[in-house]
Amino acid sequence: MLRDAAGLLTAGAVSAWPWASELLGRLVLVFLFNELVINALALVTKGRGVRAWRAHGVNLFVSLAVVLSPSPGGLRVDGGGGVHVPFGWLSRRPSRP
Repeated sequence: MLRDAAGLLTAGAVSAWPWASELLGRLVLVFLFNELVINALALVTKGRGVRAWRAHGVNLFVSLAVVLSPSPGGLRVDGGGGVHVPFGWLSRRPSRP
């Protein structure tokens, strides 16, 4: 599903690299969820959504950091399957006996 969303966003430009399409799909998903939460909180507290471009930029940076960060304890959300992301220290996982 994430690869399909990334393929739609990039018109298939990253389809040759499954790790890139999955990374981009996760980034979009996390960014949109964060935007929903941020704007909902702003709407409840201020009566209007977030308008500052800096807030959206910080949200994009935080979303990218979340997507690139390794899972705690080497656990993977997708049950251990999935695509290996080749980003040096980001792709290191604890060795299993």
